[in-house]
Amino acid sequence: MNLTKNISKHFILIFAVAMIFLIAPARVGAAASLNLPTSVTAIVQGGNESHFVTELNNVPSNYSITNGTYLGWCIDASVIMTRNETFEAVLYSSLNPPSGNWSTARWDMVNYILNHKQGDANDIQQAIWFFINNTTNFNQTLTADANATINDALANGTGFQPAQGQIVAAIVFPQIILPGSGPFQDSIIEIPTPQPLTANVTVSGNAQLIGTNSYHMDSGATATFTANVAGGTQPYSYLWYVNGTSSGSDQSMNFTAPQTGTYSIYVNVIDSSNPTLQANSATVTVTIPEYSLLAILLLGALMPIAIIIRRKKNKN
Repeated sequence: MNLTKNISKHFILIFAVAMIFLIAPARVGAAASLNLPTSVTAIVQGGNESHFVTELNNVPSNYSITNGTYLGWCIDASVIMTRNETFEAVLYSSLNPPSGNWSTARWDMVNYILNHKQGDANDIQQAIWFFINNTTNFNQTLTADANATINDALANGTGFQPAQGQIVAAIVFPQIILPGSGPFQDSIIEIPTPQPLTANVTVSGNAQLIGTNSYHMDSGATATFTANVAGGTQPYSYLWYVNGTSSGSDQSMNFTAPQTGTYSIYVNVIDSSNPTLQANSATVTVTIPEYSLLAILLLGALMPIAIIIRRKKNKN
């Protein structure tokens, strides 16, 4: 009878530990942010009169943008944007606009429109102008799709803050312009922000899954724990912990089960964006019981036999 009680206690302990689960999601709904350099060179290319592609160069590292091309839109409805001529520009985030002509523009509405586009480029541009000029200087005849876009923004865009993975408008102010070039006007470009950073852990090798992200390992056995990451900006940085002690900085970590006990294994993941994104710690629980899993299963199978034998003895 004492043997039966001891085995039952082991089973209860193991299944209680098995209920500890993986915590993996990154911060859901976190607001996007932009870290922009003070000066870059820009070339406007292609598109139509007010919708174009802006190529940025001489962008320093560790910012929210890189050298490359971005979709651009006009701010001022009365100035033509010259194509294929290089100029220096200062960039500002629409989430924190500078004082001056555009500080009172409805950037919440503009960012909402860029993330909820309707119609063609002309319709979107008209809707952007409508809110940039705060309707006081805007006298164009709106298309039906432009009107629909404006009404959608009025109904849903007040106070809109782009989330991670959405588009943020960056304001491009021309600065140094060579004689005979231009004209250039203030414009905006679309900056896609990284998707939320998520991480989870998979386990391979000599480990048996006994519950949701809870594993059994025999003493002396080895298993490999791997961080699987999505979103953010590569490359990623990893830091593994076993019961709070740092245990590696690669994507995978090998763990050899020591003596009997329960071990919390988790990984912190940080991306390369600026500012960086961090996934919530992804945790796996490993239990190393006093007996091997095979021994526990065999003992469990013998329990009904032992009970039957004891009942027969009681009858005698």
